[in-house]
This record gives sequence, C-alpha cells and structure tokens, in this order.
Amino acid sequence: MSKNVTVTSLIKKKEKLKNKTNKQVKLFVPSLDGEITVKAPDKALILEALEIADKDNTVDPNEYLVLECCVEPNLKDPKLLAEFGYDTPLQLISSGDIFDQGEIISIADFLSELAGLNSKVTLVDNVKN
Repeated sequence: MSKNVTVTSLIKKKEKLKNKTNKQVKLFVPSLDGEITVKAPDKALILEALEIADKDNTVDPNEYLVLECCVEPNLKDPKLLAEFGYDTPLQLISSGDIFDQGEIISIADFLSELAGLNSKVTLVDNVKN
C-alpha cells in the first residue's frame, strides 16, 4: 500500500531528490564484451539533444545522449578519435565502430529511464471534493 507524500516527507528526501542526475551505473555492452559507465542525463542535456537533432537532421539524439553520458570510456578522448580516424566524437559514435545501432538505442533508452523519463504513475483512488 502506498503512503501519502507530504511536505515533511519531501523535505526529508530533499538531497536524494536534488541529486538524481549524479547517479552513475555500469552497463554491459555485448559488442564490446565489457562494461561502460554512464551517468544520468539531466533535463537540460535531454532538451539539448532534442534541439540539436531538430536543427541538424544529421545528428541522432540517441547518439548525442550516449556520447554526453558515457563516463568511461571517455568517447571524446583525442587518442581514441585519432586511432579510429575520426575528427569528432559524434562521427565515432555514428560510425558503428564502437557501438552497434541497436546498442545505441538501448543505451539511450536506459539513460531515459535513469533520468526518470519513463516513470509511470498509477491511479490509487478518485478523490471526491
């Protein structure tokens, strides 16, 4: 059974609620046969990814989100870009050399969940006035 959320309960959870985007997790990536570390995107980053995709049809918002949220390995590392022969990190991501397209979508979906975009609320009871 759920409990009522009150001002007092929100204040007690203030730090946890304010630090949602500091969350980092490890994800297993099959094509790499290893784990990557990603951080939860904040609202500004999600909006930025969507805005960039709107302005430039060549930029995939999922690829941008994965690039910006991947902590380890650092996909912006100049040595990595040089070794793979790309000028920009987005070129590296979109090439398919690091992640398969399905993995990019899967990672981006997970990042959305981590950010709370796929959270669902449920009806508990109709309130009568």
